[in-house]
Amino acid sequence: MARTLRVRKYHNFYFHDSVTGKDVVTEKVVDITRECRPEAGRDKVLLLFGRTRQYGRMVKIQHGIAYFHASMKKLGIVDVCAPTLGLSTRDLCLLIRKQAPAV
Repeated sequence: MARTLRVRKYHNFYFHDSVTGKDVVTEKVVDITRECRPEAGRDKVLLLFGRTRQYGRMVKIQHGIAYFHASMKKLGIVDVCAPTLGLSTRDLCLLIRKQAPAV
């Protein structure tokens, strides 16, 4: 089961919104490590959700020290990182949509 975690200082989104000139603030953090298959290794897999003026709602998939940003409007590009988590692109997209905060 995915677990929602409390947002802490170290849950940094590391994404700069060029329209507002500010860094994106993390709104929600979800631990999806248990949903991933053993191919993902022992590192935690987190979904961090934020919002930008230019791209709208964003998700950051963090796996250990590696991370990947995607717009919620264009989730199909997560096919790059889904195999490393042991998930299909479809399953990862469904998981992200299910965990995303309400608009």
